[in-house]
Amino acid sequence: MANQLPSEDDALYSRIGAGTHSHELMLEQAARIAQLGYFVFNVEQSIVEVCSVRHAAIFGQTPDEFIDSVSGLKGPMEMIHPEDRNLLREAYQRLIKGETIEMEYRFYRIDRSMGYIRETVAPDYDSSGKVVRGLGSSLDVSDTRRAEERKAQANRLAALGELTAGVAHDVNNILAVVMGNAELLQDVQHDTGPNQLLSEIISAARRGGTLTQSLLNFAQRATIRPVLLGLAKETAQAVAMFERTSLKKPVIQMEASTDALPIYADRDNLQSVILNILINARDAIRDGGSIRVTCDTQRLGDHADTGLPAPGTYACLTIEDDGAGISPQNLARVTEPFFTTKSRSNGSGLGLSMAAGFMRQLGGEIVITSQPGSGTCVRLFFPLHQNAPAQGTAATQDKPATFDKQHVLLLEDEDGIRTVLQHNLTRWGFTVTATSTGQEAVAAVKSHRFDIALLDNYFPGDLNGVDIAALVKARNPATPVILLTGMAHLDSDTDRAVIDLVLAKPVLAQELRARIAGLLETAHPPRSDPT
Repeated sequence: MANQLPSEDDALYSRIGAGTHSHELMLEQAARIAQLGYFVFNVEQSIVEVCSVRHAAIFGQTPDEFIDSVSGLKGPMEMIHPEDRNLLREAYQRLIKGETIEMEYRFYRIDRSMGYIRETVAPDYDSSGKVVRGLGSSLDVSDTRRAEERKAQANRLAALGELTAGVAHDVNNILAVVMGNAELLQDVQHDTGPNQLLSEIISAARRGGTLTQSLLNFAQRATIRPVLLGLAKETAQAVAMFERTSLKKPVIQMEASTDALPIYADRDNLQSVILNILINARDAIRDGGSIRVTCDTQRLGDHADTGLPAPGTYACLTIEDDGAGISPQNLARVTEPFFTTKSRSNGSGLGLSMAAGFMRQLGGEIVITSQPGSGTCVRLFFPLHQNAPAQGTAATQDKPATFDKQHVLLLEDEDGIRTVLQHNLTRWGFTVTATSTGQEAVAAVKSHRFDIALLDNYFPGDLNGVDIAALVKARNPATPVILLTGMAHLDSDTDRAVIDLVLAKPVLAQELRARIAGLLETAHPPRSDPT
């Protein structure tokens, strides 16, 4: 404005020589170091008069290209995200009134990728005090915003995981009561008709348990039961099941390794993951399309690909289709929960997120690559256990095991579940000390020596099942401890050291009985005597 006092910049220019270009070079260098762009906007003509290389590069253009592409505030503003165009127009109206404006908005580059830019624009006046230009600086904040979005997404997924795990825990407890009481009725019911109905109830409860296990896989809180499996054999079985049950019959090329490819995994969850991926491949291919399934050993050295697992030797299952492929923007989201390109009636959007959670629990990784029009490749990397011992099998018995007054500590806060468990344990021959709180369990441990402990993990109070297990082991390290819970997640080696077995609710009575027998046969703890 007229009669304005000299600014600090004016004083700087006078010292370095306003009649030379040295100050321009110094300012250009400073802007480059700070990764700042700058521009001059003609308010009256609504055009960009001057544009730095850095500012134009943010938009993926040269300075001349950027100047030519600016359509003005009244134009279509095609480079600007539609939701941010009015924000830009309103900001420049404030600039015309003499206000320095700061704004952040989304824009499109030449390749139509989206970025984020932060601009600060100060008014420049003519001799009459009228705003004629805007002098602007710009900073590309795309990486910062994407990092914030990833963090926010991770926080949302963590919250969703907590919610999922909590719901699964409560549903598992309900199912445990339903299934436990149905089994008790089945034991005393000899009429064929009611027995069939009870079998249906038990079957439905088991299916419900499978569903909640899938939810816990997504939340990476599942109680997995890894056993030694041959990946090639398990894959062949899953493919055979898929071919029998799929209405659409794609051509499947199966190439299995001659090696067994020993891995540790939960069989039910592994089969479910393979079937889900096969179903996705089937839905993606056209008529006459094919699916290629291979199992082999892969050795990964040092690599820069952050999507691959750490260097090492892996058993790799590859399922590849020649279908429509996945667009880059969708490929980045396929393992997000509830994201699906199918209609809601044909997919929940949980299949690949559950697969990702399952693989990471095993110490493996899922890697998905795709090209639109060329198909999709899904690779599952499992830690390979070449020297693993053969999987032992429990000794078969003509009749279920009985337990002659052996003493069991039972901790369960849910009345319905505790009643069922206590009834079964008593029928099997145990002397049962049943507790419903952490304090009651602590008192019982102090006053008795137990042959085995059966503990819930989550109940009101400051203690949990792992804490009680530690007390049991301190009393007698040979006492087996089973964690029977709707949501088990052992976070540390210390937790695992005091827990001999984790079983997920609901568990069949015959399975629980067999597992207890196996632990007691191995442990041979001293007989329980009150102290």
